[in-house]
Amino acid sequence: MIGITQEQHPDRCRLFMQWQGMDWPVMVDSLNRLDVKVVPITLLIDEAGIIQAVNPRADALEAFLDAPPMPASPATEPVPARRPAPAGVDVAPEQAETDADAEAEWLAAADRDVTWNDGVELDEAIALYRMLVERDPEARRAWFRLGVALRRRSESPAARPTDFAEAITAWSTALSLDPNQYIWRRRIQQYGPRLDKPYPFYDWVTEARAAIVARGDTPHPLRVEPGGAEIAAPLPRGRGDASGPAPPPVTTATSPDPDGRVIRDDGLVTVRVITVPDTAGRGAARVHVIMTPSVAREAWWNNEVEPVMLFLEPGDDAGLQPSTRTVRHEVDDVLGAETRETRTIEFEVQWAADEDAPLALDGHLLFYVCEGREGTCVYRRHDIRIDLPRSSSP
Repeated sequence: MIGITQEQHPDRCRLFMQWQGMDWPVMVDSLNRLDVKVVPITLLIDEAGIIQAVNPRADALEAFLDAPPMPASPATEPVPARRPAPAGVDVAPEQAETDADAEAEWLAAADRDVTWNDGVELDEAIALYRMLVERDPEARRAWFRLGVALRRRSESPAARPTDFAEAITAWSTALSLDPNQYIWRRRIQQYGPRLDKPYPFYDWVTEARAAIVARGDTPHPLRVEPGGAEIAAPLPRGRGDASGPAPPPVTTATSPDPDGRVIRDDGLVTVRVITVPDTAGRGAARVHVIMTPSVAREAWWNNEVEPVMLFLEPGDDAGLQPSTRTVRHEVDDVLGAETRETRTIEFEVQWAADEDAPLALDGHLLFYVCEGREGTCVYRRHDIRIDLPRSSSP
């Protein structure tokens, strides 16, 4: 038995296999190079390499496994384990306009970079994918793979501030070009609103680790811990609370700075706002507010005072939810009074999908942050504006 997974994070597949006692090889196709639209697909392949059945019934599977083996075929030349790298990757754009193979070579080169490196040195692959979609805006596979590369870089030490947002844009563009692509839709839903989720994606991780430890083993480590949208349960349409079942909690507290008198942060903390829409255009989105202390200014969080707080100002748009407007970022397992990790606040918004006017939420963050080795700590405010998408791929 050989498996193939479409998982964005192969180590999560490894943990699942350890939990379930799966001991067969599983290959990774994060880029969806097989171009499959749905999973699972089960193929029965005989000794001659012929596919005998696709998604067989249980009786057909048993009959296939019980059949006697075929006679051995004559020896043939071995097939190389890996194709040699294609030549011509450095073809200039003006030459490529007359060379039909150049784009295929660019795509193959980008795919190799994403497949074989550790997720850090992805600049060349991203540049190649961008070149492909600029030349052909309807290159749906290149759009999807661009999103994969951007998301992987966003989770690495080489992350750039816009990587996550650009990954969502790339995946959404790919899905708009092929709305029936199950794999691409799920990749967006992983980070999107609960209204758009078919099931919780990674709520099994805690149970898996506990079961593995209970039998005396050490769980395989994960490079990126799932949380927030990735573990949130689906939300039926019509529920008023779209904040999610997991921390951070949502309250109705009012801001201690309603008049905006707290000094604005001057760059101690970088704030990025990423909005992931519902893939069916039903008027819902999950908002990720990502906050990173400045390395250049040696900034760090002060964990001995109030946590980071996000206050959303009431909007004038009818049907805009949530009605609760305050989100706290709770710090779990703080190792000391000062930490420098990136923090994320997530919440969800629903609105009347038939509205034509642009929707936006205004809000502000309040936080305690310190600078430099002497530890000068200050209380600062950061204003944000959250633009909400009107529609998404049907």
